[in-house]
Amino acid sequence: MSVTKFSIPSLAAGLLLTTSVAMAAPTAVTLNPQATNGGAGAVSSTTAQYQVDNILGTLGSVLNIGGFGTVAPSAWTETGQLVFTNGLLNSNPIATGFNKVYGTGTYDIFGNFSGAGLGGWAGNSFIVGSISSFTIDLYAQIGGLSLANVSPSGITLNGNSLKLGTANFQSFAGITSASLLTGTTSGNASTGLVADFSFIPEAGFANTASYTDGFFAAPIPFNLTINTSGSSNSGQSTYVRSGQNVTITTGATNVGTTNLTFATQAVPEPGALSLVALGLLGVAYVSKRKKAASV
Repeated sequence: MSVTKFSIPSLAAGLLLTTSVAMAAPTAVTLNPQATNGGAGAVSSTTAQYQVDNILGTLGSVLNIGGFGTVAPSAWTETGQLVFTNGLLNSNPIATGFNKVYGTGTYDIFGNFSGAGLGGWAGNSFIVGSISSFTIDLYAQIGGLSLANVSPSGITLNGNSLKLGTANFQSFAGITSASLLTGTTSGNASTGLVADFSFIPEAGFANTASYTDGFFAAPIPFNLTINTSGSSNSGQSTYVRSGQNVTITTGATNVGTTNLTFATQAVPEPGALSLVALGLLGVAYVSKRKKAASV
């Protein structure tokens, strides 16, 4: 099992992801499209394994927000999709098999996401205050996606959609907001969401000390932080307001952008965890003795 942190930026429009962890040197991740993934199937039978430490992509989403013009906490919901288009290693483009929908690859890697929470309006800007749920399901599309199946609110799945794993919201990594830039009831908008997500690959999709035929070939164990950044600017996102309800759409005509960078995530050894627990117990014991002495 692997833990990964995602930064998602696009509360409806531009995946704007940044890490809350201090930036470390990028970690190269080895992907093996020919892996059989515990019998689930190979992503590509013709693409050799490769390394990547940075992945660029596009995004689309539909963000619904209530409470415009009020000061009370307001609910928001969002659904959307990511399509990863280019891979980099040490800042250099790499020749990989993905990016079929926008390029010449043999398959696509994409994600469908949904989230919900509360926030507040300050004039024409909405600041996200809480996230009650936010998940991203990652897939590999064998043979590549069709643009006909790609919409701002998500990508239609079919028998060639191979699920790679799910990322779940952990915590904020920065300010998340959406702004209405022009007009009174419609116009251009921009959005950004910055958060950390934990990523767990599907069973059999990550290599282990004893299993060596997963799409996520290395590192082992697959404990990584994924630092992402992206944006949806004016013209990429538009909004329509009806009373207190606002809908912001990204990707209907122009897609937003996203960027994933991988970094090693330190995982405490079991022994270290035991020492921490003993230390906490010691603090509690000393505290009790002090209270007893003062009585």
